[in-house]
Amino acid sequence: MKIKYNKDMEPRAIKLSEIENLPQALALIEELLKLIEQQEERLRAFEEDNKRLGDQLNLDSHNSSNPPSKDKERKTRATKSLRQKSGRKAGGQKGHKGSTLEMSESPDKSYKHPISNCSACGKDLSMVAVSAVEKRQVFDLPPMKLEVTEHQAEIKNCPGCAHLNRGEFPPEARHQVQYGPRVKGLIVYLNQEQLIPYERTTQLFFDLFGQSLSQGSVLNANQECYKKLAPTEALIIREILKSGVVRFDETGFYEKTKRNWLHVASTPRWTYYFPHRKRGKEAMEAAAILPKFEGVAMHDHLKAYLSFLNCAHAFCNVHHLRELTRAFEQDGALWAREM
Repeated sequence: MKIKYNKDMEPRAIKLSEIENLPQALALIEELLKLIEQQEERLRAFEEDNKRLGDQLNLDSHNSSNPPSKDKERKTRATKSLRQKSGRKAGGQKGHKGSTLEMSESPDKSYKHPISNCSACGKDLSMVAVSAVEKRQVFDLPPMKLEVTEHQAEIKNCPGCAHLNRGEFPPEARHQVQYGPRVKGLIVYLNQEQLIPYERTTQLFFDLFGQSLSQGSVLNANQECYKKLAPTEALIIREILKSGVVRFDETGFYEKTKRNWLHVASTPRWTYYFPHRKRGKEAMEAAAILPKFEGVAMHDHLKAYLSFLNCAHAFCNVHHLRELTRAFEQDGALWAREM
């Protein structure tokens, strides 16, 4: 099909009767319209993908379930908190009962400070009766030193059968020299509860008591405490299984540079921790709480939780708030801000 031009060599309107092959032209137009429609569909798909990828790049801990450690600008920008300002002044609030140091009714030591002479005229006051006493107390630590207790077990030979008899030592004196239960309790508390590393725990012990403590002793104390807490751990699991609502979560940690996961099940009173190399269903089954729990499990949007059908499920409201924040900031959803 040829294009018709006027005398100025410009394209002019062509009547349908002038088209040499009208069916072919109509077919070509229809094909071009379909092509345009397909291109528009592809363009819309590209725009949607571009927005989706852009939204994913803008996800962080304030508008998604991503942890703060994954935030791209976490070194230069503080995480935006979802908490609202209370309007109250900083510090203790009106009516709040403080924790002021109060005098003890039974002090461990007491020293009297007598008056021998009048500070004005110098008269001897040693025989003058005391009219009143003013008291002040100083709370301080006694000298920090280790107390050594020696246990002596008697050894006797029976005159009748010549059997050698030995006295029994208490459980804390199993070896010739060892640390007692209070020392072990202190180093476990410092290392596990206060999260003081092994080397610094041994340094602190030496600074306080002047006695060298090996990191192996700290490890042994932790292992002994772990074994003795087995009944307590079993009690925590039983109480959590009896609870109506339990909060479940998991967070990553490293053991000898290898990625592991610390799983937690908690109520306002009980908390159970369970380390595992995996994050999902395999670890949850190994923890042995979710497979037996029949109450309401509250958790984030990790799909592995929903595979347990013996309990009801509730999503954590903190994650709801993050999703609503994303919907408002990225999609402009005003209803999300209102919610």
